[in-house]
Amino acid sequence: MIPTIFKITADIKIDRMLGELSYPFYIFNAIVITALKKVHINSIALTGQELSLSAIFVTIFIALLVLQIEMRWLEPNRANLAKMPKKIHDNKTTLPHN
Repeated sequence: MIPTIFKITADIKIDRMLGELSYPFYIFNAIVITALKKVHINSIALTGQELSLSAIFVTIFIALLVLQIEMRWLEPNRANLAKMPKKIHDNKTTLPHN
């Protein structure tokens, strides 16, 4: 069942983007909520609904920013990093045994 659903949704760009945003959203959501609650206490009086909506929008913004950083700077270098262990393995040196 899952492979069939994956095949059906594989070409849907919005589905892929939501999938890529889900992990950074998950990671930063609690941090953003905590930060907004501190701002809420110190200066701005937000209702619960305003706090929730603010947290969602700020977290989406941060998740998009993290995704852009990953795609522009980390992803292009990932292939190079993946090749490093092979180079190390090819030039393998062993430590002397006692």
